[in-house]
Amino acid sequence: MDINRRKFIASAATISAISIAGCSDNLEGPEELEAPSYGDEDAELTLELFTDFACSACRRYSESTKPQLDENYVNEGIVRVEHYDFTIPTDDTWTFEVANAARSVQQQAGSEEFWNFFELALERQEEMNRSVIENIAEEVGVDPSQTVDDAEARSYSRAIANNTDYGSSIGVTGTPGIVINEQVAENVSFESISNLIESNR
Repeated sequence: MDINRRKFIASAATISAISIAGCSDNLEGPEELEAPSYGDEDAELTLELFTDFACSACRRYSESTKPQLDENYVNEGIVRVEHYDFTIPTDDTWTFEVANAARSVQQQAGSEEFWNFFELALERQEEMNRSVIENIAEEVGVDPSQTVDDAEARSYSRAIANNTDYGSSIGVTGTPGIVINEQVAENVSFESISNLIESNR
């Protein structure tokens, strides 16, 4: 559905089942990974961002809304952003493989490189394949072979599925999902996010 917020109406159990089935019957890797984040550690508020790397609305968020959010709130020390995976899935392959690649980048090099990968992967979403993953990994300065291997093996599928379960438990029903203090933004326009931020200050 080509709208600002991709709606996915389902129960928490259904979302969990979809995420698990999409990854594999035997989930891989650790139960949890630290949420990649950016912004002042002492910011007034933490914004939890839930994304599916194959979601077109997530790409538009990254291109249009994120720069406004960063300029007005993150750079001013008001908001810190944490990323969580929310595997709808929008695409049975790239929802999961790109999420695992992004987590591989995080494990290799940290949050800053994760967010660089995040933006480039969404920018090149429509042409996504393993060569694109490899190229982006090289561009952000991590081992491209390791990144592709982790994508293909879905090395972090357990933590990614748990992210999705967490999102559904606090009311996230689609991507991108924006949450502050367990309050979910009505949509992902800058105006809606700004209203949520201001109401929590």
